[in-house]
Amino acid sequence: MQLPPVDRSTSWRPQGADLYSTGASGAVPVRPINSANPVESMDRLGEGAIVKTPEKPSAADKENLDWTEVKEKKEIERILRKLSEQCSVYTDEILNNFNVCRYLDVAFAKAAYALTYKGIIPSINIDNKINLLNAKHPLIAKDLVVPIDFKIGVDYRILVITGPNTGGKTVTLKTVGLLTAMAHAGLAIPANDGSEICIFDNIYVDIGDEQSIEQNLSTFSSHMTNIIKILDEADSKSLVLLDELGAGTDPVEGSALA
Repeated sequence: MQLPPVDRSTSWRPQGADLYSTGASGAVPVRPINSANPVESMDRLGEGAIVKTPEKPSAADKENLDWTEVKEKKEIERILRKLSEQCSVYTDEILNNFNVCRYLDVAFAKAAYALTYKGIIPSINIDNKINLLNAKHPLIAKDLVVPIDFKIGVDYRILVITGPNTGGKTVTLKTVGLLTAMAHAGLAIPANDGSEICIFDNIYVDIGDEQSIEQNLSTFSSHMTNIIKILDEADSKSLVLLDELGAGTDPVEGSALA
């Protein structure tokens, strides 16, 4: 078919045409190619261009591809089964190596943590004594944390912390509890040399608002539930940390505490 001559005196271009032939015999606009019809190749003939798009796979091609994927999966399973059979002969050695690697991994992690937070290994006792010197909460930013000194178990067994709101009472309780638990786990604690921690049988904590819609517990009731459980289970070898005892007291329920 003979195309009409092109008027080269104008720069008119069909709307949406990005690629078109510029042969001497005429111009054929080609619409932009979208992702649903990708370009496989583009050949140039003289001054023109021919765009080829890939053919859609046939049903046979899809069936062959599915079968190939099935064979690949079976081959992977065969290889893994063979490797497992070979490794089963060395079960004891593999488990022993795993336990050694696990122990070393925990040891190196503890050492890295101690270096990062400049931690120390506190003295350990079984006399219910805690003596923290310049202790810091490990989860508070270094430029914001306020170090504390905390001592209990020598001249007194009960310590009441008072002060204004946002004064650090709750953070102090959390610091004592967290550092005690860290010492139990064999971790270095962010404190100064000379700090001492007791190994308790249990650590009981009631901090925060534990309202429960499911159990229909108010703030006051939830605190009372926890405290009752602590009183039933705690003994002379327990550390008990209570924050804002009696918080959220109902006027009627709390009248007995007045």
